[in-house]
Amino acid sequence: MAVRRLVELSLELPAGWFEIPVTHGADAELAGWATSTAHDAWQLRAAAGVSEEAVFPDAGRNVAVELASLALNLRAQLAGVEQGHAVAHAWVPLPEMGFVSAVVVAQLAERSEERSPHRYVATLEALADAAGSGSGDVHRERLEGDLGGDTLRGLHSMVGHYDPDAGVAALEERTCFGIFPAHSTEMIEVLFIAERPAAFEDMPTETYALLEGLRVGVVDAA
Repeated sequence: MAVRRLVELSLELPAGWFEIPVTHGADAELAGWATSTAHDAWQLRAAAGVSEEAVFPDAGRNVAVELASLALNLRAQLAGVEQGHAVAHAWVPLPEMGFVSAVVVAQLAERSEERSPHRYVATLEALADAAGSGSGDVHRERLEGDLGGDTLRGLHSMVGHYDPDAGVAALEERTCFGIFPAHSTEMIEVLFIAERPAAFEDMPTETYALLEGLRVGVVDAA
């Protein structure tokens, strides 16, 4: 069997998810994108019959500010990644509340010993264990399966971030999936993050279902 290369990645998601321009466009355009996206998110809710009376004060502005900040942070993290090799989306199902519920980042990565089916989850756990003081997993669950016949490995975790000033810990829920297409020199990493654990009823199941929207371009390796 010929060795294949993964050359382009996209992720098709349901309404309420909005693509974040992480590898294209100018930073100066992000404020306009964020404001437009916040408006589009509310239009979906209005079309579903949600009354304007349900909108919290400054909700639209708060969503736009969070989206713009999220886009800038992701651009910094993904600096140097080729266009088409990474994609990110924000989930804004309740814009009237004034926040983004979750984000997903998917990207292509070269396979290695650490990024292999038998080591991938252990690598994720080691990275979590090496996190700085004040942050750490309070729950972990290994995930195993396949996606369209390709090997899938992953980790579901609840991450606690301790705020010494407030004296409390904020919880963040994550699922991270590694998909390993057969006969390929690359793999696909998909990370879902929900800063509010109540965003999903069953995050591993629901985010796994969203992986059906992955589309990957493939060519034969030279």
